[in-house]
Amino acid sequence: MKRVYAIIQARTGSSRLPKKIFSKLGGKFLLWHVIDRLKNIAELDGIAIATTTKKDDDEIETFAKGEKQLNNGLAPFAPVKCFRGDEKDVLLRYIKAAEFLGAEYIIRITGDAPLICPKTISDMINLADKNNYDYVSFEPIPAHVFEGVELVSLDTLKKIYKISNEAYVHEHVTIYVKEHPDAFNVGFMKVNPKFLKSRFPFEFKLSVDTKFDLDFMTYIYDKLYNGSTVVDFEKALDLIESDPDLQALIKSPTHKSLKTSSIRFGFLTNKFHPDGLSFARLLRDNFHYGIYIFAKPTEEITKLAKDEGFNMISIEDVVNIDDLKRKNSINFLISYK
Repeated sequence: MKRVYAIIQARTGSSRLPKKIFSKLGGKFLLWHVIDRLKNIAELDGIAIATTTKKDDDEIETFAKGEKQLNNGLAPFAPVKCFRGDEKDVLLRYIKAAEFLGAEYIIRITGDAPLICPKTISDMINLADKNNYDYVSFEPIPAHVFEGVELVSLDTLKKIYKISNEAYVHEHVTIYVKEHPDAFNVGFMKVNPKFLKSRFPFEFKLSVDTKFDLDFMTYIYDKLYNGSTVVDFEKALDLIESDPDLQALIKSPTHKSLKTSSIRFGFLTNKFHPDGLSFARLLRDNFHYGIYIFAKPTEEITKLAKDEGFNMISIEDVVNIDDLKRKNSINFLISYK
């Protein structure tokens, strides 16, 4: 098997929730839980953090060495390697980190996802190794709960670096693969129906971008974390589905930042016109609809979805509208040319 490293992309400079990776869940840092969950994956040769060279991110390097845990009275884990690189050129940062580690395959992890699924990542590694894939992700349709994880080979990242000098390609790392899948050996993992968003009558996500996301995740950890064993991924989903107090939190009018309605509204477009964006915001903020963008992942549309907190689902040029709605439990869908 090729050498596989999990590389966690982390920084302290979040605009919506600064230093979110050092928020506490069950008495331990959010980033601590990401690493702890990765340690349950036998196929990994190691774990590392990739952060920036900015002074604000010195704290992350201190964390990787175990010193920040000691200073906060926490039991430290064995130090993990930390690679620091350019803030904007994330692609180059990943390439240099992988070369530094001797990695052939990279599991790319975001540092704000404290409920990544170790079993699924193991399956992803084995699928890539068996088929010699350049890139592995989940089937984008129908919509699923997985966030913050994908697999890519170092050779693929180097190929992208040579092909494109576009700033957005270097910022979003694997977006070139998504835009040009025919240029690579790409594999998609089928998603078990129990992990589909259609299972749940409301919108939620398993990454932390806002104060509400942190409240949501804190509730889950308070209920399920025993202080030593990682929170079971499926038990967390069961809790989300069945716990009335958690559902009340999700549907609380004081938390309009999260999409809470059972109504899902889709936009099929490759360019969001101002009137369409205003309409999507109205549906999200006033009616709490779940907003789904179905489009080819261009720089503009990917950035918009991320900035607005919309669900982004990549599609090809030709799609069957009825299948798109059915597979993603979309109630209404409009198309912009």
